[in-house]
Amino acid sequence: MKKIIIYPVFTFYLLLLSFHCEGQDKMHADSLEIHLKMFDDTRKELGTKAPKMMDTVKANILYQLSSAMVDANPDKAYDYANQCWTISESINYKEGIANAYNLFGKIHRRKGNFIDALDYENKALKIFAELK
Repeated sequence: MKKIIIYPVFTFYLLLLSFHCEGQDKMHADSLEIHLKMFDDTRKELGTKAPKMMDTVKANILYQLSSAMVDANPDKAYDYANQCWTISESINYKEGIANAYNLFGKIHRRKGNFIDALDYENKALKIFAELK
């Protein structure tokens, strides 16, 4: 008799936990979007005086933002990953390029495009191996 009661209670607990986790990801993504806007505003104020390292910071923010959205909104996550890749490629930021490839792989895997996912994840692995 106890098994019958425990199973529904445990299932209900897991269901509540999954809603809590999804809410955390949404709050995290919202917070990162605010940081990205603040970063862009600061960059705009500095103009040509902005240090080149700011591009690296922006690539890292875009990577975190994309990571937070992979499950909830893969299309938006892909857009942020693409921005991360573009910036990283323009400044030759190898870790950013590898992070973007890794995200492309996760997004393609999430959408069921396993061959594309494997291709991107192998590209990321190659760069990460070079970086050690």
